[in-house]
Amino acid sequence: WMGLQFITRTFEQVNLLEQLLERGGAAPVIDSRNRNVMTTLWEGAGKACLFVMNLYASPQKTAITLWPGSDRERALGEFSLGAMEVKTVMI
Repeated sequence: WMGLQFITRTFEQVNLLEQLLERGGAAPVIDSRNRNVMTTLWEGAGKACLFVMNLYASPQKTAITLWPGSDRERALGEFSLGAMEVKTVMI
């Protein structure tokens, strides 16, 4: 059991959580170069859908790389998102 206050203002806690998961054996699934852009990957029934979300009031850009179910990476390129925009990508 571990408890901590989770404030993502400077991403220090996010970095700590990523290191703990990596040391525990977790493999990367999604890499977004801009931490302000949120990503979620839904998989099921042989299909996958990636949600790329900018929840901020200013435009954002990010490059996305996936490791869907394997060690082989798949670069999806750069995404440009407007203010409070969500894009979906069928994988």
